[in-house]
Amino acid sequence: MLTPLYLTNQNIDPSKSLSCILGIQSIEFLVKVLGGAAALVFLLNRAPLPRQILVLGAIGIGLMMLGGFALGAIIWSPRLGALFKRVAGSKYLVRFTGRFVSKMAQFGENAMKTRDAIPLIALITFLSWILKGFEWYFLGVSIGITNVGWLGFFLLHPLLTAFGFVPLTPSGIGFQEGAIVGIFVLLGVDVRLALAFAILSRGILIVEDLIGVPQIAKTTHLLG
Repeated sequence: MLTPLYLTNQNIDPSKSLSCILGIQSIEFLVKVLGGAAALVFLLNRAPLPRQILVLGAIGIGLMMLGGFALGAIIWSPRLGALFKRVAGSKYLVRFTGRFVSKMAQFGENAMKTRDAIPLIALITFLSWILKGFEWYFLGVSIGITNVGWLGFFLLHPLLTAFGFVPLTPSGIGFQEGAIVGIFVLLGVDVRLALAFAILSRGILIVEDLIGVPQIAKTTHLLG
């Protein structure tokens, strides 16, 4: 939600950048749903999962599917977008949503322009998932995790990184690492190796994200 602010110094209209970002996010959610469901099947065939984990996993996948479809519907369906605008503009909610509702028409118009890019967005998202599978596989093998295999890392990545969307800590830090350790231990990985993997994967992600710091620094004064 902050990205449009960080792009304002490049003369990019916030409603346009937000439309693009949420459109991409909705597809990413749906890809993670696909990967998460496949990961649960993989885990059922590899490890005896406690019922609580299955329930939590199913709830998490269901919520991500709901979020992905909701974002996609609001962005790419004029009818549902109008319904959302009507609900958000009700007298009970308008106090909190007034500024957002006032931008909905422009937001929807810009979002409709991104529909032709959906196949390309989905393809790039899937290719990124494959590359992340290799990244996790090589990281795991380098520290001695040899019993999961590339397919395991590939399938587990969307399920475990979904915990990064838990809005209680920045980027779900702590929740994602705990999920990685718990699932890897169930797969027979030593808890110390699992913890090392979780910390290293978070470290790699932070290093990758540092590329955005200069752009953020340029627009920090706008956060006020």
